[in-house]
Amino acid sequence: MANRIPTRLKNDPLQEAIWEFRFLPSAGASHVLPGLLYSRFRSEFPAIVRLPLADAPEQLVESQQSLWYLPRLRLEGTARAIQIGYRALTLNCLRPYPGWRSFSEQILGLVEELQNSMVIEAPERFSFKYLNVLSRADDSWLSRLNVDLRLGDWNVAQSPVQIRAQVRSGEFTHILQIAAPATVNRIGEGSLEGAVVEIETVSDLPARDQWAFVKKNLDFAHDACKEAFFSLLRQETLDSLLPEFEE
Repeated sequence: MANRIPTRLKNDPLQEAIWEFRFLPSAGASHVLPGLLYSRFRSEFPAIVRLPLADAPEQLVESQQSLWYLPRLRLEGTARAIQIGYRALTLNCLRPYPGWRSFSEQILGLVEELQNSMVIEAPERFSFKYLNVLSRADDSWLSRLNVDLRLGDWNVAQSPVQIRAQVRSGEFTHILQIAAPATVNRIGEGSLEGAVVEIETVSDLPARDQWAFVKKNLDFAHDACKEAFFSLLRQETLDSLLPEFEE
């Protein structure tokens, strides 16, 4: 990987960017929060979509931790959405990605509204997840990545593979997932086959001043996630994506 991190890619493989926020809710938050957010962001997210979990009894959700962070409602805008669960919220950004400045401004606006809502007892963590699709090169699905994968005497780089790894780097935990080949269905653009590279960078929060910590560390977490992605690319792969750098 090159030492310099690009500012942007002309051939951008990014399909979706997601910011997730997990929290401990106050009593009744699951009923109040969707209305508060819709009232505040209605002009940007005018459509309300009920998801399957919306009809699940609240006692059932509370009793099963696997359901806590799944969305129950979605507020939809143009190539963007806010998904609301019982103990989590996501801001989803589809193609075309507007860039970090715009995305971070949207996140900060959402954080301010959540903090002022008075229905969140305490933030727990936040994360960034970026889903990228790289087209196949030569006869190997993994040849565009800094991945050397062997099982015994078998070099499985040319075989269909699924990889999941969790690594700690500094203050953050990176959850890396690679699936190749895989197909991503894109709204209005059809399907795309390639090596799917998904990176989630998780930031746990301190015991005190969690809201201030979230606002202060968004840039650091984003930069860490970006560095993790580019560390996976071979130089020829990076060159093919036509990187642009700040002078």
